[in-house]
Amino acid sequence: MKTSVCHITSVHSWNDIRIFQKECKSLVDKGFDVHLICQMEKDVTIEGVQIHGVRKPSSRIDRIFKLSKDCYQRAVEINSQLYHIHDPELLPIALKLKKLGKLVIYDAHENTPASIIDKEWIPFQFVRNFVSKVFEKYELNVSKQLDAVISVAEPLLERYIQNEKVLIRNLPILDNFKGEELSPEMQKAEKGAVYAGGLTSARNIKEMIDAVGKSYQIKVLHLFGEWESKDYMTICKRSKGWSKVCYWGFKDSKQVYTFLKEKGLIGLILFDKDIKNHKIALPNKAFEYMAAGLPILMSDIAYWKENFHSVAKFTDPSDSEKISKSIDDMISDQKQLSERVEKGLREVNMLNWQKESQVLIDLYRRLINT
Repeated sequence: MKTSVCHITSVHSWNDIRIFQKECKSLVDKGFDVHLICQMEKDVTIEGVQIHGVRKPSSRIDRIFKLSKDCYQRAVEINSQLYHIHDPELLPIALKLKKLGKLVIYDAHENTPASIIDKEWIPFQFVRNFVSKVFEKYELNVSKQLDAVISVAEPLLERYIQNEKVLIRNLPILDNFKGEELSPEMQKAEKGAVYAGGLTSARNIKEMIDAVGKSYQIKVLHLFGEWESKDYMTICKRSKGWSKVCYWGFKDSKQVYTFLKEKGLIGLILFDKDIKNHKIALPNKAFEYMAAGLPILMSDIAYWKENFHSVAKFTDPSDSEKISKSIDDMISDQKQLSERVEKGLREVNMLNWQKESQVLIDLYRRLINT
């Protein structure tokens, strides 16, 4: 009989890369009975994962305080042996599930207390600081009562005080880079700089566009993803560099990966270096660009330099002049460019999801068999 396990998220979409594409599908492949509770109009099974839908919340407050209760009710109905929660707002139901005798894993995607300090929707900095400290005490107290904490980077795990804490990085799924035929429109695209991900001010998309506009080596910037707001999109469109932008919107991940391989000249990751979570986590995009055979230009964040010094060049992400010069310098030095690409390809042959997934499977089996 298969062991029933259930992932729960009130925030992420059903096809989230870490939750669905990596963790849930890997568990299905290893013979687990896998359930996923998330925002969805109806219950459906996709690629062996049984998805149990909960309603879309009407507001942030509704999501935090009411949708989590809906998630709990569905979790009780499913009655799995092990639950894997992905959002800090689900910690209260994690404790309830523990009281029912269930195994519970907390997947800490980021340093939430640090992110609270940067959340502008919370009024006044002193309020953010207070909320951050209160939440940190609560999070650490609850998490140590759970069976395990996992996270994407060592600095994130160091915060937690418990015996079972496991590093499970967001490494690329190499099978996704084997190639998928591009749409006719994509096939006609000119090679250029690429960025795939959230189009937000925290990721300095405006500065990226400004920089490409000033570059003499790059003729086009390909953007994939969804805008954080119409206002920010409008700001970016006012940039002189917008004439070089080709915006593709949200595309299937395999199409994006094929595009990176065939049409990318350089991959850009220019996250705001003053945001605390950026300082202590490794961007998934770096590994994806490496797997696609792209040279990478990244923000000059100390932790990133420590981990990617052999495969990337670094620059000030807030200065479009410096970004532009770094891009042109990289493209001009083809010998160093090729060396970085080769090192990146070697790294992802050792650091990939096919190998990392076994750490997750081993943790599940260890907890279930204890």
